[in-house]
Amino acid sequence: MGGGSNQKLAVHVVSVLLFDTDGGIILQKRSPNKRHNAGLIDKTLGGHIKWGDGESYTITVETIQELLTPSVVLDNEDDFMKTLEVLSPYLDTVAVIFKKVIRPWQLKKIVDGKSFAVDNIVCLGFGVYGGRMRPADKEAAGILYYSSLDQLESEMKTSPDIFTDDLKQLIEQYRGDILSLQKKIREILKK
Repeated sequence: MGGGSNQKLAVHVVSVLLFDTDGGIILQKRSPNKRHNAGLIDKTLGGHIKWGDGESYTITVETIQELLTPSVVLDNEDDFMKTLEVLSPYLDTVAVIFKKVIRPWQLKKIVDGKSFAVDNIVCLGFGVYGGRMRPADKEAAGILYYSSLDQLESEMKTSPDIFTDDLKQLIEQYRGDILSLQKKIREILKK
């Protein structure tokens, strides 16, 4: 995080990037009714962790609230890979997600056309879902699919203002993890 940040005052959030069963990237277009980053393209889902709630619980609730999709949330990538293989026939009805990391992260938010830096403690998750998604009323304006990371990065270069800082930093800092995970997903689900 930037200098002078205070983790005690940081907002605790979950941030999840989902892939489809072909390894494509699923993103959310934020509702124009949202207070911050309204109308921008963002990670698949995210939300604030309420006092007393844990990361896994919050991811489960946000998956349903934002995408109308139930989820199984796992604590690590090894359990995720095993569960992905076991539940592969059911990925059209349930998302399988693992918690990659919990880390401090300073992210820019756009509110009323102005940019603000916000200190966050982010629980970053990655997962797979192969079913239909419908954006929930007032939570998301739409769902977007990118068949490759190259396709997404190309659009991010040509139209950077339509993407959230959250997504830009996630792609920049976890590019290698995303490519590796896409390869593993394709290997497991295309047997």
